[in-house]
Amino acid sequence: MSAHEATANYGEERCGGLSSDWTAKAPVPDALYNRVLVGSEGIFWNDSPIDQAKLEELLGLTAKMPSKPAVLLTVKEGVDCNTVHRIRSVVEKQTGCGSKQTCHEIREADWARIAPDPSSLSPPARP
Repeated sequence: MSAHEATANYGEERCGGLSSDWTAKAPVPDALYNRVLVGSEGIFWNDSPIDQAKLEELLGLTAKMPSKPAVLLTVKEGVDCNTVHRIRSVVEKQTGCGSKQTCHEIREADWARIAPDPSSLSPPARP
């Protein structure tokens, strides 16, 4: 399975579909993106733990970048739907998904299978 073929996600299946401004596919392999992971352990930005206020700050900063990196929301199994909806809302509010920035959501388990080898990647986009 290639990175852009993973289409199912926990949030969409359990908590309702994504708005038309989101895609249920991972970014294409060479795309510039920041990954937001939501799990029972909390929120992570490119594998670093953060809180919601920091997520809002980082998304706001990347939305101002000339080359706006996509946002990849990965959701772990078992996350409650209120959390999924809250984080989706934060991403949409801060980035303007669709019109201004590309937003993706896939299941964390799918991402774990298709994620690129970290040693082959450029550093994540940082504001």
